[in-house]
Amino acid sequence: MGKSILDKRWFQELLIVVVAFLFSTLNSWDLFTNWQDAQKAIVIFLITYAHSQVNRFFLLPLLLQTHKYFAYLTYSMLLTFFFGGVLYLVYTNWFHTQAVSNLTEVQKYLIHVICCVLSLATMLTPFLLLHLYTEQKKKVAAQLAMNQMELKVLQSQLNPHFLFNTFNNIYGISLQHPSSVPDLLLQVSKLMRYQLESHAHQWVNLGDELSFIEGYIALEEERLGSRCAISYEYINETAGTSFFIAPLLLIAYIENAFKHGTDNVDGSFVNINIHVTNDMINMRIINSMPPGRKKNDDFTGVGLKNANHRLNLLYEEKYRLDINSNSDAYSVNLVLPLIKHKNAA
Repeated sequence: MGKSILDKRWFQELLIVVVAFLFSTLNSWDLFTNWQDAQKAIVIFLITYAHSQVNRFFLLPLLLQTHKYFAYLTYSMLLTFFFGGVLYLVYTNWFHTQAVSNLTEVQKYLIHVICCVLSLATMLTPFLLLHLYTEQKKKVAAQLAMNQMELKVLQSQLNPHFLFNTFNNIYGISLQHPSSVPDLLLQVSKLMRYQLESHAHQWVNLGDELSFIEGYIALEEERLGSRCAISYEYINETAGTSFFIAPLLLIAYIENAFKHGTDNVDGSFVNINIHVTNDMINMRIINSMPPGRKKNDDFTGVGLKNANHRLNLLYEEKYRLDINSNSDAYSVNLVLPLIKHKNAA
């Protein structure tokens, strides 16, 4: 996609020059009675413009940006006195000599030095602001590119992590119910297909993401059977509205609940509640705390660490994540903003 004309460097430079010329000659427009007067004004402007550009392209990068502040100030003063002298000579011989005829030559010279100082400040300011804007834009673009690359790396780690956990589940099922393995493999293939397809997108349809989650929960129900009480509830108060969410973000917390909350112990439980309202999604997960596991034990694995990191990259400070544990249960409460626009996917 091509740049906007406002982002083109040549247009920015031209715009600054035109605006600087208009402002520098604003109080003299009534004196431009012919083309010769206008030519003289242009010459005077070019002198002050040349002064600002020498300062901008030579003194600023060589001295100020290398933190040689005293040297920059000294050379800037010498340069200003030089261009003040040039302006004085041109102005005295060409333009408005009668307006300052009652002043001494030294006073006339100092007036033109002051004019050079004022014009330097006037012309350098927009260039410096433009430079700061460009540098900030580069930093933002670089940070965005880095974030995107980091997100790709994190997403690429999710596939093998999910695959590892899922096939561990199938292995456990195959030991007790080998006849159900073909159907489970078909179900897993659907989950993996969604993972591969969603991997190419930063945002996916919320309905597709929830279907993926429901498929995973069904797989866990098959594995755990009556040994774990599993409850899943989905409430949508904004039916008919299409929302988008970061893919494979919620599943990490659900996986964590099944992995650490069941431990093949009878009487375990996992409760999952997902509530969509006011362009927000609220997911609350409560799972049992297996006997012998302390409430301060680290429940974080690769998937959960990746999920937490992706939350910071994608949602910054727009989300809320509360994790609590005690001797009986471990809970996660995640609140995220949802995206409406179609281009999110």
